[in-house]
Amino acid sequence: GGARGLLLRMEPTNSSHRDDSTAAPDTTELTCHLCGLTARVPTNYARHLGRPTVCKECRGRERQRWYELRCEQQFRNANIDDRHKHLASWSALEAPESWKNADRRRYAAMVEVVQELLEGEGTLALIGNRGTGKTQVATVAVMETCRRAEPACIVTAVRLLADLKRRYGSDGDGDDEWLKHWERFKLLVIDECQRMPGADHSYSMVEELIDARYRAQLQTILIANATEAGFADLMGPATIDRMSEGQGGLFECCWPSLRRTAQ
Repeated sequence: GGARGLLLRMEPTNSSHRDDSTAAPDTTELTCHLCGLTARVPTNYARHLGRPTVCKECRGRERQRWYELRCEQQFRNANIDDRHKHLASWSALEAPESWKNADRRRYAAMVEVVQELLEGEGTLALIGNRGTGKTQVATVAVMETCRRAEPACIVTAVRLLADLKRRYGSDGDGDDEWLKHWERFKLLVIDECQRMPGADHSYSMVEELIDARYRAQLQTILIANATEAGFADLMGPATIDRMSEGQGGLFECCWPSLRRTAQ
């Protein structure tokens, strides 16, 4: 009667000293090895249970603890800049009240398209002037993904290419290792794409990475301080074409600088 639901993987207790005359027929008393809770379950059911024994509530707590540890691990690997960590959730992303209503709506639309990407897949580009909050919004997307216990990372294009050079050996065997590493993230944000060199091996590898993530139906955000025409010249027609599928696209951030507004 005091049992909190059926026990899973329970272990029979030694009850030879007890009077079992009042016990329910064809049941076995089992004890959770974590909390000590006892309960009676059908004997036929108990025979199929393994050891050690864990009750329903303890199993739930263990799963929750595993989930929390998994989230902590994702945050450690996410490369989140300290200056953006105060933005803990989507609710922290609000346009200044001093902005025009049209700019506030446009900023809110950017947040919405990033949220939609997290529920689907695709390659999304956030472009425009400096200081418009592109990196802030993408960082919150990374944190939200980590809270789901899924891998996410934000990295600048320069550091992405530096990692390629670090892995690239004299025999040229580092490409596959580099691709596998950056393909493992459910969400990958590549910031400052305008700083990528054009028409060399490094640039072609970034193209290959974006294509591999596209084929794997993952989520990729590209950020650049560039105009639409400039970004198209930078990334090439193949990447621009892939952005038209899924929840991808190109969003131009053309409102005032958040940094100047804060001043």
